Amino acid sequence: MRAQHMRDLDPPLLDRRAQRREWPTRVDDHGVAAWTIREQPGIREPPRVTEGAHQHAPHDTLARVVFSWLRNRRRRRWQEEGLPKETRAWLHGLRVLRDLDADELRKLEGYTRVFLEEKHFEGCGGLEMSDKIRVVIAAQAALLVLGLDPDWYWRVRSVLVYPSTFRNRMEWLDEAGVVRREDAANLGEAWPDGPVVLAWDAAYHGGRAEDDGFNTVLHEFAHKLDMLDDDTDGLPPVPAARRERWQELLEGAYDEVCDDLDVGRRPFLDDYAATNPAELFAVAVESFFERPRRMRRAMPEFYAMLTEFFAQDPAERRARRLARR
Repeated sequence: MRAQHMRDLDPPLLDRRAQRREWPTRVDDHGVAAWTIREQPGIREPPRVTEGAHQHAPHDTLARVVFSWLRNRRRRRWQEEGLPKETRAWLHGLRVLRDLDADELRKLEGYTRVFLEEKHFEGCGGLEMSDKIRVVIAAQAALLVLGLDPDWYWRVRSVLVYPSTFRNRMEWLDEAGVVRREDAANLGEAWPDGPVVLAWDAAYHGGRAEDDGFNTVLHEFAHKLDMLDDDTDGLPPVPAARRERWQELLEGAYDEVCDDLDVGRRPFLDDYAATNPAELFAVAVESFFERPRRMRRAMPEFYAMLTEFFAQDPAERRARRLARR
């Protein structure tokens, strides 16, 4: 989740490590997302991601193979066709994509086309959906999986877009065990088995801004990758041999951000990373793609971990672009 004016919205905390934020589970009759904040154990080792634990009958398996073959054939066609020529100007206006070379940009266009064909976009709060909105959001989402595969978004079915800041209803337990409630302004949400929700003005600005490390599209879709193993804990599906190292680096980075804020020192990552390890992962992904060279200097081991996961090296990509000048 990306909140607006995080320091004003978060409940008072004596120890930021003591609280964990859960993702929204319902929307009330007034269209306000209901959240629950409660005590939660530390990072857990994520389970293996599967498409179902039961055994499939032979005819069911054949049907799945045929469906997969047809889907992949459609995707190959969409990737070969790319985007309509008239929409490409919208990509050129996104500074977050400016480091891509010609081959990478062509691949991103193909992944963007797949996203547009397979995901449902819906305008909310009076926003009229347009091709520009869809392309700008889909292209930024595609950047995250450029070194992976479009299928990493298999649990993303729809994207809801508000014109600007929207509100959600938050609940949390204070230190006395009293349930507190607050309606809070928000710029983005990611639901485990539901949609990604974005504020259009923030999504548009995030893609066009100059290396500020603030991009709500990258942030929310990083959460969707984190949720693939059914745990929103900052630990996306990674090989079992790497999970212990991931957890060690994630916890270390989280403690460092919290310690910096506790003594009044400005951390490299945005303050919102101190919310919990899941938010730290999403905030780190923003800097990984928008401020890669600074992140590589400030957090070299964490940067290397993200490079391995995303199969991309944005710092080297930027260096190549600058060398071509």
